[in-house]
Amino acid sequence: MKIITSTILASTIAASTAFAADWGGTYAGASYNIEAGELRAYDALGASTGVYDLKGDLFGGFAGYNVDTGSMVFGGEIAFATGDLHLVTHATAHVETIIDAKARLGLPLGDALVYGVAGGSIGHYVGVTTDIDFAGVNYGAGIEYAVTDNIFIGVEYLAREVGGLPLNILVPGSVEYSIQSTQVRVGFSF
Repeated sequence: MKIITSTILASTIAASTAFAADWGGTYAGASYNIEAGELRAYDALGASTGVYDLKGDLFGGFAGYNVDTGSMVFGGEIAFATGDLHLVTHATAHVETIIDAKARLGLPLGDALVYGVAGGSIGHYVGVTTDIDFAGVNYGAGIEYAVTDNIFIGVEYLAREVGGLPLNILVPGSVEYSIQSTQVRVGFSF
C-alpha cells in the first residue's frame, strides 16, 4: 500500500512540476487598458486652476526581454498605448498616446510570474486650447501565467505621475496627471 501511495504521490508531483515556464528571452504582445485618473491644471504662478477627472480605454502593444535565473526574473519592457482617455467633462480633450519604459523584477512560481515594475512614461495630450507633451515616472505590479511554452496571459496595474507644459505659448501654466491603468495582457515569447 505504501509503495502504491508513494508512486501515485511521486507521479502527481512530477506532473505538477513538469511545466515550469522559462520566463527568459524576448517577448511581445497586446494589451487592453482600463484607465482612470485626474488632470491638475496650474497657472503661470503655480496656483491651481482646476482638477479634472480622466477616464477611458486604451489599446496597445508591448515588447521586452527577461533574464530568468531560476529564482528571480529581471528585464525591461517598452509599451505603447493609444485610444480614448479623456476628460470626463470634455470628451474631445484626451490623452492621445502613452509610451512606458519599465524595468521588471519578478518571482517565478512555476507557470506563473509575479513581478513589480518601475520606469518612465511620456505621452501626448490633445487639449481644448492647446496640446501638451508630458513625461514622468511609472510604477506597478502584475502577474503573468504561461498558458503554453510560448503564450502567456496576465494582468498589470500601473500608476503614472506625469506632467508637462502647454505647447501653445499663449496658454501659460502647466499640468500634472495621475493616471492609473489596469491592463489585460496577452503575449508571445520567442
